Amino acid sequence: LLMAEILREVEAQGEALSILYASTTKFYRGLGYEIAGTHYAARLETSYLPPVRTELEIRALTEDDRPAMQEIVRANGRVMPGHMDRCDYLWPRLLRPRGKPAQAFGVFDDAGKLRGFLAFTLASSEALDDFQAMELRVFEAADAEGLRGLMALLRSHHSMVREISTTLPPQSPFWSWLPEQRARMKMREQFLIRLVRVGDALAQRGYPVGVSGELLLEVEDPVLPDNHGLWHLRVRDGRGSAVRVADPDQASEDRVRLDAGALAALYSGHQSAENLAILDRAQGSPEALARASGLFVGRAPTCPEMF
Repeated sequence: LLMAEILREVEAQGEALSILYASTTKFYRGLGYEIAGTHYAARLETSYLPPVRTELEIRALTEDDRPAMQEIVRANGRVMPGHMDRCDYLWPRLLRPRGKPAQAFGVFDDAGKLRGFLAFTLASSEALDDFQAMELRVFEAADAEGLRGLMALLRSHHSMVREISTTLPPQSPFWSWLPEQRARMKMREQFLIRLVRVGDALAQRGYPVGVSGELLLEVEDPVLPDNHGLWHLRVRDGRGSAVRVADPDQASEDRVRLDAGALAALYSGHQSAENLAILDRAQGSPEALARASGLFVGRAPTCPEMF
């Protein structure tokens, strides 16, 4: 009852989505949350970093660099589903983990433009014969030259750092840069999301550019009744709009019926409509299910942050 009341307060504040890591999935599923993506953890020996040269300037970051850092984060986030906008809450957790400041560096071109940045902490490890272990907290490249500069910066630590640990997801350019697959990667956790305001969430989501279509979504949501009912989604040129159908009985029966949690998994791109039908969480004709999957298709959602 308390969590349901919190959701109603969040809805009243105008928030479209809620995201969390669940202590117990079953409990939050009962509130309309569903698994929507994955948080990974990986380790890599620095000996596998290839030598690389860069002409970019490397220097420590200051607070004055925050706007340029945020610009890169937002640009990368638009093509990496599940990545979060770095707000005032997240930046301190990334740059001062457990109250200890991380080392943050950027790579800059001749015009002084930030092309990429990273942040890490170092600690000696008996398991590594007292060499240092690096926890790579942030790794954001704006372009190919920025990626090269960041890899050069990491490589410069290999004489003292034996191992890098990071939560960069498998899709990160970091991993594809490496000449061999030598990382030890595992799925650490999965995050859950919940659509708090269905109409707003559907309208604020990005959709595949070049894909257009319409879809009727019949949503079952006993926790937030304003979401319950039939919604008409229209998608065109990467943007969507959603309106509630005033008279569901007069609307087409060619629709997808699903509960609030199933909609969350479809919305994030973590599950296709067909998979949700196999799970008995969605119903519709094969054509309607295929249309839903096509509109919500995207890269596998991942989140490097843990909170």
